[in-house]
Amino acid sequence: MRKAFINSINFLSTAKKLFSRKFYLLIAMMLFIPFTNASYASPLTITTDKQTYYPGDVIYISGTTEPNSDITIQLFNPSGTMVDIDYKVSSANGYYSMSFKIPLKIPYGSWTYGTYTVRAYSVGQIKNTTFILSAITDTTPPTITSFSPGEGSTVSVLNPIISVLYSDDVAIDFSTVKIVLDGTDVTSTATITSTRADYIPVTDLSEGPHTVYFEVKDLSGNKASKTWNFTVSLPDFLPPIISSVYPSDGSILNLSTITINATYSDNKAVDPYSVTLKLNDSAVNMSSITPTSLTASVNLTDGVYLATLSLMDTSGNMAIMNWTFTIDATPPTISGNILNNNTVFQSKEVNFTIFISDNIALNMSSLSMTIDGTPVTPTMNATSVTYSGTLSEGSHSVVVSVRDIAGNLASKAFTFSIAPPTDYMIYIIVVVIVAVIAVAIIFVLKRV
Repeated sequence: MRKAFINSINFLSTAKKLFSRKFYLLIAMMLFIPFTNASYASPLTITTDKQTYYPGDVIYISGTTEPNSDITIQLFNPSGTMVDIDYKVSSANGYYSMSFKIPLKIPYGSWTYGTYTVRAYSVGQIKNTTFILSAITDTTPPTITSFSPGEGSTVSVLNPIISVLYSDDVAIDFSTVKIVLDGTDVTSTATITSTRADYIPVTDLSEGPHTVYFEVKDLSGNKASKTWNFTVSLPDFLPPIISSVYPSDGSILNLSTITINATYSDNKAVDPYSVTLKLNDSAVNMSSITPTSLTASVNLTDGVYLATLSLMDTSGNMAIMNWTFTIDATPPTISGNILNNNTVFQSKEVNFTIFISDNIALNMSSLSMTIDGTPVTPTMNATSVTYSGTLSEGSHSVVVSVRDIAGNLASKAFTFSIAPPTDYMIYIIVVVIVAVIAVAIIFVLKRV
């Protein structure tokens, strides 16, 4: 029987190269079972360092077996499901020890509260012992030992480190840490450990008061929380920010009377008396100026305008913004000889050209032409369109429409007619025939 066991061990040494550690251990235990009735010089023993454990504890298992022998330890939950396994070789005097970490949160996977079985396999022997995994009885919340910035303090940076240190008489559940800054949960970007949490604002804080709320729980769900305030105050080196203007940069308007407006802000305050607005370097009278906006109504002729807005905050920091816009309230011009009504074409093959111009720029893609109500496609270039086609005799009506880039519409309607010259040849032929017939009749009558 001993020889059979040794042969089994040799087989497992080969299989160890082919299978995972835990699979190897399971096979080993299956092979050890037939030898449990044998007698050994060093009987297998097993013991745990405690009888009762709690979440997060380490289970220390030790015992003796035959020297330099393989030993496998399994842990089974109260339902008989294996939750962990490990393997080791005993020392030269037969001693062994192993440790297993209990999860911080129970239930976790197959870990539950109750009585566990620890099973040892070695040189054909099996030994069991038990321990109890018990819930922690804890009604004391964690302690928040310190935090920064301090309550009511003033900091001179825009991104101060917000830190909280905490502890617990049992264990902190640091996954429950929550940090709220000015009503916004910022926990996801904080650095959190079992003893402290640190948050650095990802964007600069505004000057003024700020509120922090912090909470943390221990593994039993007991919660500690803290709310406090601090203030950010800096020397003012920041200029005002001009956030929007109308008309916007590069815009084209088809109005001659417009309302210019702008909005702006500052980390302190804008000085409304410093606000100036110019168009093409000429000052504009504004109808309304506030610390956050301005309004000005102006009458403008067609053209391109350079607008300049300048303002200062109460600390003298200046902001300047330049932008351009275009006024085009004049529609395009459509011209050409064909526009004189009642033009007469003597051929059904019609060809005419219409000229189009604008004081700013045309939108030729908007051009449309209809003849007798039917859309046609003329040949277009930058300043003209040409129609070529075959039409029936009679009168025809044409409508041409086009817009400029500001959207101003120009449209022209006109008529022309097709009247080919009269063909007199048929009349000449008839006269000749009649004359010939008359001559023939006279000739016949004379002979009679």
